[in-house]
Amino acid sequence: MEEACFTSVKSSSRVRWIRIVLVIFLMYTISYFDRTNIGLALPSIRRDLGIDATHAGLVGGIFFWGYVITFMAGGWLVSRFGARRVVLVALICWGAAAMATGLVRNLNELLAVRLVLGIAEGPVWTAAASLTAAWFVRSERGNAFGLWVISSPLGALLAGPVSGILLAHHDWRAMMIIEGLPAWIWAVVWYFTIPKNIAEAGWLSDGQKQSLRSALAEEQATFSGVTQHSGIRRVISLKATWFLAGGFSLINLVVYGFMLWLPTSIAASGKLGPVEVGILSALPWAACIAGILVSTRSSDRHGERRLHAGVPILIAALLLLIAANVPPTSLILRMTLFTAMGFFLQMFLPLIFTYVTELLPAPDAIVGTALIGAIGNLVGGFIGPVLVGMLSGKGSDFTLAFSVLACCGLIGGVLVLCARQHREEVGEPLVAR
Repeated sequence: MEEACFTSVKSSSRVRWIRIVLVIFLMYTISYFDRTNIGLALPSIRRDLGIDATHAGLVGGIFFWGYVITFMAGGWLVSRFGARRVVLVALICWGAAAMATGLVRNLNELLAVRLVLGIAEGPVWTAAASLTAAWFVRSERGNAFGLWVISSPLGALLAGPVSGILLAHHDWRAMMIIEGLPAWIWAVVWYFTIPKNIAEAGWLSDGQKQSLRSALAEEQATFSGVTQHSGIRRVISLKATWFLAGGFSLINLVVYGFMLWLPTSIAASGKLGPVEVGILSALPWAACIAGILVSTRSSDRHGERRLHAGVPILIAALLLLIAANVPPTSLILRMTLFTAMGFFLQMFLPLIFTYVTELLPAPDAIVGTALIGAIGNLVGGFIGPVLVGMLSGKGSDFTLAFSVLACCGLIGGVLVLCARQHREEVGEPLVAR
């Protein structure tokens, strides 16, 4: 019976990748694009609005003050309104905020719009993670998370050359308005594509629906031995929660500090035009996509999450430390190291949250995802860009700034490796490693 159920679930796998993961993938690509495109426009924005390097870092970081507000509320919003509706409203709101960025007249207005953009995008991660957990069983979930999480580096990758081409023919204001429009277009696609639940998925047969529901219910039944605490109390009592939150915070500090200032650091190496800077800025994120694909497939194959997440963080941090101390004039060597670092940089991202869904029952996993993500994005997403802006002086020397980021990454990797499962905390049936 179990074998027949598993076979039926596998038979619906391909259509679920297309109908669920692909739609989430493109939605989150747009989200990440609108979050990161400001990096390439930053030199022009600084010039036009008279912003120094420290305040430019604040422009990049304040997004996460808004982001964390609704990220923290993401679990409640998804439970109350459903993931489908939450993402739909988010698409409409962040599209408006992204386009409004092109209309700002001063620093205060720019900060306000970036804050609103963060508020609009905040619940999207939790909603997407909830959808993935609701449509894919444990043996598929690492790959499912990994496939749509690739949208993060893909959004950053596309933001470089696309923004560079737009800047070569228009100003940064037109670039922001044009690049904000796809969110509204995808809101329409989302509404008509994502079903409310498994029962309303017309593209699954009745047998496939029943098998998928049974497999997911059986998976949740493995948590029946958990008797300690519930909800937020269970989440905060789990030691792994705090190791993952600390590690996620520090590696996010690296990701967002590096991402925002990478185009500026490349431009500081010589007289490159916006198109060339955009193309070079995309290279680490292209490598990042390959890295996520490799790590998630290996993680699912070996049934292991913690080492697959923690070790690559250490490697990425070491490569960044070496690259930071290469003279800016040695652009080829520096970009080679940056690109190699990109391969390992975000291997951790899908695996940390897949790990959470295997440490906790589904309702508590939503809470855990929200808590870890909120702490990590606020600390890492805000401090990273601001810290690099402060340490880079006038935004031309990034040796010290990137070296500090690398040290934070090393500590973050160690913390993730410390996030071991303790059976006495979560119950005997769990198998996450």
